[in-house]
Order: sequence, then C-alpha cells, then structure tokens
Amino acid sequence: MTNMSASSAGTPQELLAAARELTLRVRAAHRGTWFPLLLFGLVQLAAIPFYRYGPHPRTCRPELPIGDSSITFCTQYSTWAYFYWPAALSLAYAVICAFYVSRSRRRGIGTRVWTYVFAGTGLGLFLTGASLWAAHHPLTEEGSLNGVHFDGSSPSVTFLYRVATPAVAVGLGLLVLARVERNWALVAFSLGYLTVVLLPRDVGQFISAPSVWIDLPHLVINGGLLLVGAAGFALARRRTP
Repeated sequence: MTNMSASSAGTPQELLAAARELTLRVRAAHRGTWFPLLLFGLVQLAAIPFYRYGPHPRTCRPELPIGDSSITFCTQYSTWAYFYWPAALSLAYAVICAFYVSRSRRRGIGTRVWTYVFAGTGLGLFLTGASLWAAHHPLTEEGSLNGVHFDGSSPSVTFLYRVATPAVAVGLGLLVLARVERNWALVAFSLGYLTVVLLPRDVGQFISAPSVWIDLPHLVINGGLLLVGAAGFALARRRTP
C-alpha cells in the first residue's frame, strides 16, 4: 500500500483558500448586473412620452378653510403612465429572466434569478398601484385614511408618497438582486440610487397648472443614473480575470 503525505494535497489553509477563491469565481460568473441596470435605465427613459402625452386629469380634494380663505389641494397625473409601468416592468423582468437563464445554460452554472424576478415584479406592481392611489388622494394639511387621522404635511407622510413610485420599486428590486448575487457593490449602488429617487420633489407642488414636462427631469436623472451604473458594472466585469 502506498502512503501519501498530507502536504501533497496541500495544507488545510491552502485548501480553504482555494475553496474560497473558487467560490468567488463562481459568484462572479453568476453576475450579470449590468444587464438589469441597462434595461431599467432604458425603461425609465422610454416612459418620457407616456408622461408627456395623453390625458392629464386632475384630482382635487374639497376646499379646506384656512383662516378667512380656503385652499384646494390637487394632483395632476398622466393616464398613459399607469398603463405603461405594469406592462414595462413585467416585460423587463421577463427579458431579465431569459437573459440569466440563457447565460446559466451556456456556462453550466445554476442561478437563483427567479427570486429576483418574483420579488421585483411583485414590488413593481404593488408600488405602481400605490402610486395610482396616491395620484387620486392629494396631500392635505390634515386628513384621515380609513378612520386614522394624519397630518398630510408631515415628513413621514410625504415620504410615503415618494416611496409609492415605480422608480423606487426598481431600486428595491436591485437590492434583492444584490442579495441573490451577493454583490456588495450593487448594494452600495442601489442605496445611492434610492437616495436620489427619494429626494424631496417640491418642483411644481404649488403651481396651479404644472407643465406636462414636469416629470422629465426625474425620469432623465433616474434613467441616466441606471445607465451609468450599467456601464460601470460592465467595465468592471470585463476587467475581472
């Protein structure tokens, strides 16, 4: 019987280091971060004509007495945008799923993209619906929701209205993708993106007849940020040995 020394197979420390390196390579091979960022950047920019054109109905709350006068709170929104987002998000996640599955089959490495697809689709549809509800319920100085009293001008309430947007749904979905890919760089990027998206938007809040282009800056900034992120992750992926 031939005896083999333990050193021929490497020390336990060397084996552990090799296993860790292999794990990192497999995780890197799993990642296709640039593609969802690219796709959702284009989705945001493609939404511009849907916000610009089509009907822009206004929803107003009853006049509220303030001293000797009264004030009416209104919101104006694009009807086409609320048809666009559910269709665009569902189609985008279907394309992303096909991309990851095809990539996995070519490389022979499994993927857990379904977690991201289901979570992202659910978040997108839910927050799009919440955004539609918010468009029909303008903020007031004081009000009630299902019998619960709230101050419509409080920071917490206005923050919830900013959360109820498809753009936030995209950012939350990216956090799920970062967890699936175990990608800390994507976590940092997603948090930065959400910070930009959730910044207060007071432009046009007190304009009696806001422009139909009022959403253009936000769509360009959000979409542009995603495209820049896509370019950065794609470049980093090409430099990875």
